[in-house]
Amino acid sequence: MIRQELQIDAGGTIRLDVPEPYRPSVATVALFKPDGSVLQAAASATIDACNTTIVGTEAAGSTALVLTDNTDCVVGRTYVARNADGQHEWMRVPRVDSGGAIVDLVEETEYAYAASDAFLGNRLTYAVSASLADALYDGCRAYWEYTVNGDDKTVGDLFDVVRAPWPSVVLRPDRFKAIVGEAASDAQQRSEWAGLDFADEIAEATDGVRVDLIKRGLVPSQFLTFRQFERPIAFRALLNMAEDSGHAPPGAELLTYQETRRERYLTALQDAINATRSYDLSDDLGLSDAEKDAKRSATVFQR
Repeated sequence: MIRQELQIDAGGTIRLDVPEPYRPSVATVALFKPDGSVLQAAASATIDACNTTIVGTEAAGSTALVLTDNTDCVVGRTYVARNADGQHEWMRVPRVDSGGAIVDLVEETEYAYAASDAFLGNRLTYAVSASLADALYDGCRAYWEYTVNGDDKTVGDLFDVVRAPWPSVVLRPDRFKAIVGEAASDAQQRSEWAGLDFADEIAEATDGVRVDLIKRGLVPSQFLTFRQFERPIAFRALLNMAEDSGHAPPGAELLTYQETRRERYLTALQDAINATRSYDLSDDLGLSDAEKDAKRSATVFQR
């Protein structure tokens, strides 16, 4: 995940997805300004509330689990299941059935599970108040400390305070399908994704476009509107699918298909950058004539 952003004078929530397949027993986070001075002394972080067990026996290949309690499960969130043999896997949840304590899964389970096996969330979050986000900061540091499975861990991360954070959702799934047309159906036929309707792929593509803008020296949060990036995100999603899946439509040669997808993405990204008249280069909330007319002519980053 690339650097998190908070809005100036509003704050927001930063998070850490703990890599260990256990739920932390205690967690704190300390925040520092880019110059190293203390922004927030160590304070308690919130541990994901989901901490339940599986009911009954679930064979490998299951697409849903019955839990003791699913009230703390959040649609779209990733959780970890662990069985008595120590086997574990991460599971994305596209639907929560409140009537039967059932959670659906994006992918089939790799392992079998029995009654009382763990199903838990281990994301850590911390709400940064508006008073701590009262200035523009580029490169604040967050140091997370937590205890997991009896071991003490420390993880560092970065976040920025900006005027307008890059949105987590720029392109809705319905707009994705409208932009790419039949290519969306082909991608869906080659996938096993269910329920989240391309949400993962769009989120990954959104981050990818943001990274490509940064690599060419632009600051994504200084674009005063993000709507012009719908097409680049859609084509970046198709490029990622083509490269990750190793499949091409019937009759298409794989490498040629991937190169075509790459060219369409790069063209769409360059067109979006060239067309924008809303890049606040000075980050002062105003748009000078030079900023309105500026065209970004540098070569788009090639993957």
